Amino acid sequence: MIDKKLQDLIQTVIEEAKRSPEFTKHLKAAIKSMEGSGKRRRKDATLDPILLVREGENVLRSKLESLTLDQLKDIVAQYGMDPDKLAMKWKNNERIIDRIIQYSVQRSKKGEAFL
Repeated sequence: MIDKKLQDLIQTVIEEAKRSPEFTKHLKAAIKSMEGSGKRRRKDATLDPILLVREGENVLRSKLESLTLDQLKDIVAQYGMDPDKLAMKWKNNERIIDRIIQYSVQRSKKGEAFL
């Protein structure tokens, strides 16, 4: 019973969003306000370290060295490279760059055992 009601509600929202740009704008704003639930969200990463490391660690390191501390932390946050919750506290660019490279190399090699 609740599944049908929920499906009807969602379908109504979808149809209204298709019809009304104003409704879509308000819907997007409402969804955005729910994201992060009050936590400060970092900016999107300026580059994809996993893609770049496939061109070589030196290529990735060179690109990372041109970034600010905040930009490096944006990468760490977006790509989940701080499972121990330490890297976001670091103030040393080199230390964060080493972390990004370490995780990027690991992730770029996932699945190679099956090739």
